[in-house]
Amino acid sequence: MSTHYKAEEVFNQLIERKLLVVSKNRQKYIFFILVGIFLVENIVAFFTGVKADYYFLWANLIWLLPFSLYAFFRSHDIAPNTFYFLSSNATIASGMIWEQCSTANVPEIFIIIASAGLIAIHLFVVVKIPFIVAQSLLGLILFTIALRDHFGTPHAVYDFFLILGSVIVAAFTAFQRFRMTLRELIAQTIIYHSNQKLAKQEAEINEKSRQIIEKEHNLRAILDNSNMAIWLLDNKFCLLEYNIKFEQYMWHTYQERVQYGDNFLEKIERFPKAKFWQERFEKALLQGKKQTYVDYYPEFQHYIQVELFPLIVNSEIVGVSIFGKNITKQKIAEQTIQYNQQLLSSISQNIQEAIYRSTPTQGLIYANDAFMKLFGYDEKEAFNLNPEILYVDPQKRSEVINRLLKNEIVKNEEVIFRKKDGSQFWGLMSLIAQKDDDGNIYFDGAIRDISENKENQRKLQEQNEELKKINSELDRFVYSASHDLKAPLASVLGLINIAKMEKNAEMLFHYLDMMEQSVHKLDNFIKDIIDYSRNSRLEIACEPVDLQKIIDEIYENLNYLEKSIFIKKNIRIQAESPFYTDSKRVSIVLNNLLSNAINYHNIRKLNPFINIEATITDKEAKIEVSDNGLGIAHEHLGKIFDMFYRASYDSKGSGLGLYIVKETIQKLGGKISVHSELGEGTKFTIIIPNSIPKTEVFQKQENDQISVQN
Repeated sequence: MSTHYKAEEVFNQLIERKLLVVSKNRQKYIFFILVGIFLVENIVAFFTGVKADYYFLWANLIWLLPFSLYAFFRSHDIAPNTFYFLSSNATIASGMIWEQCSTANVPEIFIIIASAGLIAIHLFVVVKIPFIVAQSLLGLILFTIALRDHFGTPHAVYDFFLILGSVIVAAFTAFQRFRMTLRELIAQTIIYHSNQKLAKQEAEINEKSRQIIEKEHNLRAILDNSNMAIWLLDNKFCLLEYNIKFEQYMWHTYQERVQYGDNFLEKIERFPKAKFWQERFEKALLQGKKQTYVDYYPEFQHYIQVELFPLIVNSEIVGVSIFGKNITKQKIAEQTIQYNQQLLSSISQNIQEAIYRSTPTQGLIYANDAFMKLFGYDEKEAFNLNPEILYVDPQKRSEVINRLLKNEIVKNEEVIFRKKDGSQFWGLMSLIAQKDDDGNIYFDGAIRDISENKENQRKLQEQNEELKKINSELDRFVYSASHDLKAPLASVLGLINIAKMEKNAEMLFHYLDMMEQSVHKLDNFIKDIIDYSRNSRLEIACEPVDLQKIIDEIYENLNYLEKSIFIKKNIRIQAESPFYTDSKRVSIVLNNLLSNAINYHNIRKLNPFINIEATITDKEAKIEVSDNGLGIAHEHLGKIFDMFYRASYDSKGSGLGLYIVKETIQKLGGKISVHSELGEGTKFTIIIPNSIPKTEVFQKQENDQISVQN
């Protein structure tokens, strides 16, 4: 057997049995040492002439002794069971020595060297494994003694090894027993606690492993059951993770199957959206912020919302996580809501009615433009005001709210509201109560301005009342007119018949005079009818009024009255500004008042008079007509302005005069009052608005300023 082969066999045996735990470089050194040992062995065997029978003995002794030295000093390179291997081989060697000795073919020097070598090997080994190897060492010492007895040639080497071995075994065994006992106690304690700790750590590791596995399963279940397509890409756009929805998305949209590690952009590079995806990924990686996009796929009529989140590990962006969700239904709903909102907003802004929403406590929370315009508030003011101030009657809102809370419906209710400027208007209000899912109550209402309608209703009512009055007066007028027209005509006809038979000229003149009076009476009545008709039929004129001229013309026309020349006429007019109104109507009023004053003067008074006092300002004209005539009894004062009313049976008029006066003054927007004492006289006070044009007012103001400056 060659030296190299023997060294390789021993070395492989050491490695296979895991007796060496050294690095690769150190194993190489040990192999070369073994080669050197076996080379020395062959050289010694050659020069000493040792027979082949002793080769195995030498093989064991020569390599075991130096290796035992190496194992003793470099124990950290040697596995624990190496020492068992050394002891085992030493025991085999001792058996072979005994066998060789029994044949008496071995020189004594070889036996001494072999025994000393074996004892030395066991001494080195016993240091590491005292209780196991010490027993074989003791047997080896006894074996050496047996050899000495066998040959009968005592030698100093035997005694030396015998004494040395006995002392070492005795002392070292006692020391190692004590040390091993202490070590065992410490080791058992350490092992116990280590086992406990290891068991606990193992349990914790197992539990954590179980939790990790469970979390992984849960995460996978969550990903696969999500209604979103989820995928993770590294910074090279390769797939790290994805769920089933993503697989479906890739197949339905791009007809592509995917697997881990695929480059997402390469999968979709033939599609136009690939460029957009790359820009999005790069933006997310560069900015490190969430990105949100909504993609529309016309071929499917789908809207997909895509959210990109950067993956950050140790403050470094390593990829992108993408969440894709089909929001088609949501988008359609949003578009429908937006359309409805635009429609409602358009209706709300263009409708003439004031639309609003309020709460029982908070007040207004919505109002359209018509509401702001109707009440005169801007949006900020409207939402901060107390709704009660919108009602003329503050209790009205509380009343309406109580009715709504009782599930009543307020519909087309007429309410008087107040605007910001304090003005009032009639509104037609409708209200309903609404409740949301949280139980919050809202009042949705609409208000339409019906002030014009109410005014029209008022006017219509007044017109109806006026028509009723006119119809009533017309009936009376027809009755009275027929009587008043027939009476003078009948009187004239009667006087004509009498005159035909009368031969006396003086009596004929008397009858003619009576006829004339009847004709004048008929003429006056016809004039009253004409004045009444004109007042009700003709529009009001706005023209300059010369009171002095009108009064003079009236007195001139009344000179035919026989009593007119006996009455003193006083006129005093104080005009601060021009007087503008309907001149003809003023003439009708004054003509009736002055004719009555002349006809009903008191003949018993020595100085009958008629006083006219007028004061004209830029606002109105105040005219007072007073006399010291017969006067009117108090019980008749409230009726003298009625149609065809006569205060006495001997009244000379038609009963239309004062009625026409009142109607005419009301037509001019004025008013008339009367004060009278029976037997003392009567005073009529008339107030007529001055309808002076604005240019006249402006000119008057300029003239006043010039006068003040001068």
